[in-house]
Amino acid sequence: MMKQLWLVVFGWLSISMAAQAAELDVGINDDSILAATDIALTDQATSRFEYRYSDTGGYYAAAGVYFQHHAGAQKIQIGGKLSHLWAFHAEHGTIIGLGGLYQLDLGSNLSAEVSGYYTPSVLAFDAIKRQYEFDTRLQYRLNDSLAVYGGYQYMHYKYESGHDRTINAAWYLGTKFKF
Repeated sequence: MMKQLWLVVFGWLSISMAAQAAELDVGINDDSILAATDIALTDQATSRFEYRYSDTGGYYAAAGVYFQHHAGAQKIQIGGKLSHLWAFHAEHGTIIGLGGLYQLDLGSNLSAEVSGYYTPSVLAFDAIKRQYEFDTRLQYRLNDSLAVYGGYQYMHYKYESGHDRTINAAWYLGTKFKF
């Protein structure tokens, strides 16, 4: 299992290094690990590929496209992501989540961001009825290529069978590498 995770991380790292502007994001808490790559498509569009493993929830992979607007110290992204959950002790499923991110530069290399996604039943497939997630983080950029962050994330899935599954509900730490 760890071999698969490292292959995904190194694969994303290879893609990131070949891209013009990309970030590798690695986050961890007691129960899960996240590896993600953000790749700038244009000045107004970004793609994100992410993989998460959770001891309590399962495997999660997603790919999304976001349109963004920068206004001074603020950045707003709106878009969607296609994701699939391979759940432990529950049925697997695919969803299309809609949402976005708001980031505020607080000065002195410090920024705060909040993101949220919601999947209505019409965009949930297989056994999943709907899904929602919320993430907030505080980030400190050490230099142009490296940042560290801490935050809280909550990911919840509702199933047609009535069983609900929380994939992640925890504080986490992480780092971002910019290429």
